[in-house]
Amino acid sequence: MCKGVTIGKNSVIGAGSVVTRDIPANVIAAGTPARTVRELETTTPMHTRKNLFKNKKDYDKAMRYLHYLNHKNNNYLSWLWHLIVPNRRS
Repeated sequence: MCKGVTIGKNSVIGAGSVVTRDIPANVIAAGTPARTVRELETTTPMHTRKNLFKNKKDYDKAMRYLHYLNHKNNNYLSWLWHLIVPNRRS
C-alpha cells in the first residue's frame, strides 16, 4: 500500500496486490496496481459469530448438514476400495 492511500470499509484486497490509489467501500480489489474486481452486496447482513450462535436450532441444523456433506461418501465399499487401491491421500 502506498503512502496516503485509503481503503474503504468492508473492502477486500487480494494477496500481493499493490494499492496505488484509493479503494472504495464494499469492493474486492486485486492486482498490481490494485483495481476493483467486484462489488460486494451491501443488502445482506454480515455473518458474524454472534449471529451464528444466536439461534441454536438453526446452528445445529447447519452443523448436521455440514457433517453430512463431509461424510456422505464414507461407506463400506469405498473403505474397502481404498484398502485394495490406495491413493496419495491414504
